[in-house]
Order: sequence, then structure tokens, then C-alpha cells
Amino acid sequence: MVGTLFIPYKNRGLAFVTCEAFLVEAEWFASGHFPSAKEYLENGAVSSGVHVVLEHIFFLLGQGINNKTLQLLDTNPATVSSTASILRLSDDLGSAKDENQEGYDGSYIDYYLKENPEISVDSARQRVIHMISDAWKRLNQESLSPNNPFPETFIQASQNMARFVPVLYGYDENHNLPTLEKLMKFVLYESVQI
Repeated sequence: MVGTLFIPYKNRGLAFVTCEAFLVEAEWFASGHFPSAKEYLENGAVSSGVHVVLEHIFFLLGQGINNKTLQLLDTNPATVSSTASILRLSDDLGSAKDENQEGYDGSYIDYYLKENPEISVDSARQRVIHMISDAWKRLNQESLSPNNPFPETFIQASQNMARFVPVLYGYDENHNLPTLEKLMKFVLYESVQI
């Protein structure tokens, strides 16, 4: 498959689906519609853009590209959807504690609380943490499955993307990213013994 042009595959690819997901969110906001938590998460995992990034990584790695894996990419496999869920739920967990959102950015926690008014915010946050844990379990199960048709490099890329999510959304009350700051200082200023 080396040297094969994949433009026909990309004509109505995942980037288009992502734009559709953005439009759905815009319609919800404009109309004042409150989706169910499940509906929000399904759309939110797509609008996160994770699948577009992983699709590009898949082609850039250039390994395991065949009709089976191309068709599987279109079905949003667990290797991709679990990573997207981890990112979306982590983002929502962080934005739920951000008081400056002012209702402009819905979150799974918001919609879950609207569906379940008897539940506390802390209980909803614990549910999201549990859902992130479940998404990690699905990702790890899929990654370790002997039937996974994706190459090991792509699986590792999906896992690494999910691993990086806490760094991206681990900001403090001052909107700083202390973990990222620490990593960057280490990379830039610490000498490495060879």
C-alpha cells in the first residue's frame, strides 16, 4: 500500500463528520435544546476531533493500511472512540469546575444533572471519573486483543494521546498547567546524562 493515494477515501471522511457534530452543538445552543447526557457524549466524542487526529496519525504511520483497517476506521472503533471519550469527559470534568464558562459550554455533568436533579454535583463528578476509568478499560482491552487489526504503532499512538489528556486538562484555579510546566522545565532546563 506504500505510495497509494488515499484522497478518494478522505472525500467524506471524519473531518466532515466532526463539522456535522459542531453544527449539532451549535443548533442545541441556538435553540436552547438540552440533549440527554448520552446524546451529548456521543456527539461530544466526535466534536472532540480525536478521531480526525488519530486518522491522520494512522496514515502518517503508514503501517497496516488495508481495506479492512480503512473500513474499520469509519466505524469509530474502540481504539479511537475510547480515546475520544477520555478526552471529552476529562474536558467536561475540568470545565465543570471552571466558573467562567457562564453556560456557553455544556458538559456531560450539566446534562446528567438536568436528567437526575436528585444527584449532587460531587456524585455526577464521581460518575464521570468512573466513566473515564471504563473508557480506559475498553481502550486497554482493545489494545491487548489479539484480534485488533491495527498496527502496534497506531495502538500506542491512541494510548499516548489518552495518556496526555490529564496534562492538557490538569489546569489549576489560575488556569495554569502545572504538570505541563514541570515537564517543559525538565525538557528545557534539566541536563540528561548520556
